[in-house]
Amino acid sequence: MTGGRVLAWEPNYYWSNLRSFTQVYNIGVGITDNSARRNPFRDWNFVVVTYATGDLHLGRNRYCYRDDEGVKKTLLFHGYDNFLASMRIARTLFPCADRLLIAGESAGAFAVPALAEQIHREFYPMCGDDQVILFSDSALLLNKGWKKTAADVWNIREDLVKQIRTRNITLDWYRGVYARRGDHYRYLYASSVQDYLLSAFYNDLKNKKYDTDEKVQRIFQRQLREMVRELRKITPAFGIYLYDWHRPVLYRGGTIHTMVRQPEFYLHRRGMPSMAKWLSQAVEGTPHCVGLNLLKK
Repeated sequence: MTGGRVLAWEPNYYWSNLRSFTQVYNIGVGITDNSARRNPFRDWNFVVVTYATGDLHLGRNRYCYRDDEGVKKTLLFHGYDNFLASMRIARTLFPCADRLLIAGESAGAFAVPALAEQIHREFYPMCGDDQVILFSDSALLLNKGWKKTAADVWNIREDLVKQIRTRNITLDWYRGVYARRGDHYRYLYASSVQDYLLSAFYNDLKNKKYDTDEKVQRIFQRQLREMVRELRKITPAFGIYLYDWHRPVLYRGGTIHTMVRQPEFYLHRRGMPSMAKWLSQAVEGTPHCVGLNLLKK
């Protein structure tokens, strides 16, 4: 994968080297901008686990296969090793924590309910359950093959594989966390209502066409409506933040993908607080729902 292939609208699931990309893209933006007065998290300590290997930070495998031209290739699914190494360093830098906001965007958002308990239990066990907040920004991709991929391709932890029971891997893992932790943890979810990228990913999985348009985006919005309904069935206290910011032609008419590490993190509209304010209130103990009316349009 390269930046040029992204601009050319080619699939971007697996990056062998993110260095050049991450030097210029969303580093120190949104929640991680510790110089912005508008950022209620500017005084927090941050650990950012960079994403590369297409395995939702969970892979533990060296996967050999043949591409469409019959050439032998190998994918290194080492996301879980990268995660563990990052957390070990984090603990040396920040030995203890009074509060944990375990947040992820895009692939990291899928990983939040899968890894949150391990982060708490193994690295910051002195943090009270009621001070652990889970937040997933943009984690909706329905796929009937999740369980096979997780087990056979990524080789993720067996306990996580067993929890996969539907096409919605994020929902399955949040159900699992809640079954074990109940309302001791706090749970938050955000999404763009016609996400240009996740709708393209879904179209690729479903129809082998990596692209998005108004029809695909409407399908994504219906899926999101069901997702929100099911999350709130887990617990009515599940905080939801929905948004519909647009950008130029590159997004094929859809809405942006992720917001927590984007400039829009601080923006608000009449009747809707900024994500920064909503997230701060949720972390302080008052999670609530914002933007549900966007699903009714």
